[in-house]
Amino acid sequence: MDRRKGFLAGPGFSSDPPFGSYQYGFKSYFLWAFLLLIPFSFSCDRIRVYLHPNEGKIGFIDHQGNYVIKPQFHWIQGFKGNVAAVEVDTAPKSADGTSADVTSKFGAINLMGELIVPLEYQTVRALGDGFIMAQNDKGWFLFDENGKSLCPEPFAQQFGAEGEGLVSYTEIHGDGYQEFGFLDKSCNRLYKTIYKSDRSMPARTYGNPFSEGLVWATDKQGPMLVNHEGRVTARFKSAGVTLYEQSPLKEGLSAVATSFKKNDKDFGDRTNWGFVNAKCEWVVPGMYAEAHDFTEGLACVKLGNLRSEEHTSE
Repeated sequence: MDRRKGFLAGPGFSSDPPFGSYQYGFKSYFLWAFLLLIPFSFSCDRIRVYLHPNEGKIGFIDHQGNYVIKPQFHWIQGFKGNVAAVEVDTAPKSADGTSADVTSKFGAINLMGELIVPLEYQTVRALGDGFIMAQNDKGWFLFDENGKSLCPEPFAQQFGAEGEGLVSYTEIHGDGYQEFGFLDKSCNRLYKTIYKSDRSMPARTYGNPFSEGLVWATDKQGPMLVNHEGRVTARFKSAGVTLYEQSPLKEGLSAVATSFKKNDKDFGDRTNWGFVNAKCEWVVPGMYAEAHDFTEGLACVKLGNLRSEEHTSE
């Protein structure tokens, strides 16, 4: 069979080499191959034309699938109340037309997608209760849900979400003292504790966030619950029991970890979890290896590696 027969045969092709020349037909083969490769060879710079301009970006839709906030962000924290932290990445072009390193900028938006904290920070986080914290080279700043700056001077440490209209702060003094306390939306420093540089126990320390109007604190007499006015509402007292850890009140109960050794340097796996109420009274004895907050009337607990001791109240 003449090998020239059927060369490039198929729809749109002749079964004979063009002009009856095998050499020319061989050249035609490369011509056609070149033509077929043209789209792949020269479409790289235009490939984004065939993609949706918002591809890979995050936005928000309503129940009907309509965009409420168009896709424009590369990361979003998720809404906490009416605000959410967002990130936008940019890859500026250098002089030779190539992309430089990606730069990430953070800000915050409201439910309408409006920027309330501009995209000019290294880190932004919504804390809840309308608080937003943002960091730049100068330090950490605090904003409200309208983007209003709450504290004129930056803090060196980030803030903590505490609930009930408060955030926690930590500040290192020039003399080595460490200050811990809470801020309201007027930037008032509340319930502050100053730890001395020799780490001796201050008059009162606060342990965790306010919840249901109360916060756990400790002084020389032991653990207690304190209200927003700083007044002690109840003290924990249980014979032979050392309170090792406390969680904020949830549904009127606080999960607490206890040790039944008077030498509280040796807790190990022998700390037992139980629940006390807002009067610091035992409701569920410390009989669990783990215990978590109540939600909808239920709390997750774990059995195992426990010590059996009897609780007695004074």
